[in-house]
Amino acid sequence: MEDENRRLSVFDQGLDAGATKELIKKLSEAIATIFGPAATEFGEWFGARVRSRRALWEVENTLATVDKVDAILKQRTIEGKPIPIPPRQAIQILEAITREDEPSIQ
Repeated sequence: MEDENRRLSVFDQGLDAGATKELIKKLSEAIATIFGPAATEFGEWFGARVRSRRALWEVENTLATVDKVDAILKQRTIEGKPIPIPPRQAIQILEAITREDEPSIQ
């Protein structure tokens, strides 16, 4: 009975007395309790999906670049063994290539 009187007094106070803020706070707490774990799970699933797609995209870019370099070497009929790029520089170049989406820049 006391709880019912409190609810009625909140609505009697009107919008200016903070009733709306209290109602919104209670509603947001209820929604967070109900949907919070599901939203967290969905966020983690979505993040994992985006990360895996990005990794796949980076691998595809790397393979495409390797094919382009191989074609250029065959086209120019470079004999012998080309001079290798130092690993310190090659890693930076490969990282830049994997993240580039414009094929002409790769």
